[in-house]
Amino acid sequence: MEIKLNSWEIEQAIFDYLKKDKGIVLEKDKMQEPLCLDYNETEFAYEKHKNGKLKKCKDGYSIIDHKNTKHIQKYALIDECATISFYLD
Repeated sequence: MEIKLNSWEIEQAIFDYLKKDKGIVLEKDKMQEPLCLDYNETEFAYEKHKNGKLKKCKDGYSIIDHKNTKHIQKYALIDECATISFYLD
């Protein structure tokens, strides 16, 4: 089952949460910038031989180099065309 929330529903849920749990009342009309979502994404690095070819494990998969793998913080604006989907069993 897919649950899809559009930008208006996301904003309303955030405003309701802030009002209920934090006691902060925000008005969308007075906000100067749209809401922003920040998230982390992993950029994998793979181990390589001296000749530049990727090292493989016994099953044939590339071996991840955990020392050089980067965790990058990215941002996404929640504007009019934004949607978030949740998939439930």
